[in-house]
Amino acid sequence: MKSLILILALTSCCFGAEVTGKSAEHLVAQLTVELAKRFAIGDETVDAKPEISRKERKIEIRFSGFCVTVADGGTLITDAEIQEAKEENQKLREALAVEKLDPTAKALLAALLASDDQDFPKIGKRARATDFMGQTLTFTTTDGKLDVHIEDAEPYSVKICDFATELSKLYDKPQPKPEGRSRVGKPQSPLQR
Repeated sequence: MKSLILILALTSCCFGAEVTGKSAEHLVAQLTVELAKRFAIGDETVDAKPEISRKERKIEIRFSGFCVTVADGGTLITDAEIQEAKEENQKLREALAVEKLDPTAKALLAALLASDDQDFPKIGKRARATDFMGQTLTFTTTDGKLDVHIEDAEPYSVKICDFATELSKLYDKPQPKPEGRSRVGKPQSPLQR
């Protein structure tokens, strides 16, 4: 009986909680203006201070040209969705090879149907560019704890794939261990501001 009560308490805490914790704070702390400027196409796309909001178990960080959404792993993208999309792409490629189209139309369709490397870049545990020309990209962190969705609100305001790759690398770096119990000099994450 005690274990049933403990399981119910843990379940209600986990499902009712917002995306927080060290993993989410660590990832959001990597989303600096400097990082955004490194991958921005034009300086006008990066605000001096991004807008941060929490809603529906997600954290949104809005720069003026693009938005980054952080959620629990497996909520924004799953292995099954990736597999289904890859199978759909393969069927389209096969149909394109069989269809009798004029060379110009065939070339255009082939260009629109990106390669798996473009549609499914090697970022984190899984990733998918989900919009034409990669203007949105969703990936799961290597440890599977968080999903990250990056959306280019203004076309071509940020190099999304490069930005996501760097964000994933920064997240994967080991976090420095705090020295002692002092909080003096500890950098604040954007969540605490």
